[in-house]
Amino acid sequence: FPFDPSLTLVDNSVQFSVAIISAFYAGQPPKTPNELERLRSYLSLVEYIPRFPWLETRDIEIPRAKGEGKIPVRLVWPREKLKKSKTGLPLIVYFHYGGFVLGSHKEPLANVMADDVEAIVASVGYRLAPEHKFPAGVDDCWEALCWLSENAESLGADPTNIAIAGASAGGNLAAVMGLKARDNKLKLKGQAILVPMMRWGAQTESMYKFGHLPGLTTRAIVWYWLSYVNQRSDCEHMYCQPILAESLEGVAPAVVLVGESDVLRDEGVEYAKRLNESGVDLTYLRMQGTHFGVLISSKARAAVAAALQKMFSQ
Repeated sequence: FPFDPSLTLVDNSVQFSVAIISAFYAGQPPKTPNELERLRSYLSLVEYIPRFPWLETRDIEIPRAKGEGKIPVRLVWPREKLKKSKTGLPLIVYFHYGGFVLGSHKEPLANVMADDVEAIVASVGYRLAPEHKFPAGVDDCWEALCWLSENAESLGADPTNIAIAGASAGGNLAAVMGLKARDNKLKLKGQAILVPMMRWGAQTESMYKFGHLPGLTTRAIVWYWLSYVNQRSDCEHMYCQPILAESLEGVAPAVVLVGESDVLRDEGVEYAKRLNESGVDLTYLRMQGTHFGVLISSKARAAVAAALQKMFSQ
């Protein structure tokens, strides 16, 4: 994989994870459980790429309410910023990408976000499909969000300054957490919904136009959804497809990021329109000339960070 010397080590680690998916199966789903495990093991290599030396990390585990094991969470924060803070840093609870099937709480985007926003980022290792179908991942994300909100101060975070964020399938989960927070009266400062995977069987212009590109294909997206749900009726629930919510009124202020040439573009556009129609304070970012790899764009990351910092300042 040709690393770009003009990028930081963390930027390259994000590029590396996208490149592994493309090179290993060219955007096509693994055919066997063994292939799936191999892909997961290759993706875990990003954990060994050097991080910014000024970031601190700490791994914790959150007990599940029903006693079914623990939820792994990686905390990342800028060391000096935390030392100088009198009230604690903002807290971003982050949900990783991977189609509900791949990825982990150790992915590099959490490090990038902690550095860009100057916040503590708690990356949640929710259970993955197909071993754990919907709503297992949703349940893990919600339990982690509640626990982190309740224990924010002990982690060095400001309990009044909490936001959620997620990319791809994690963008779906972030949107779901935004709905659950509203429905359960958990106050959030904001939500960052990045290149979100929002619709089962989406028949959009971007799906047809860009669904053949390596890295994320229409076929892979269909397989992700089939892996995630137990049955078609699961997809009718707004906590599976948040875009089906009757109303988005009352959710936290949002920043929605889409790539102009991304297969998921139109799903993100549709959700942004729904947010806007519901009167939600919205920052909408549509990055020209970018595909699913928009997440490695320093320009896109800076815009997302600025939107989150604005939310935290209000």
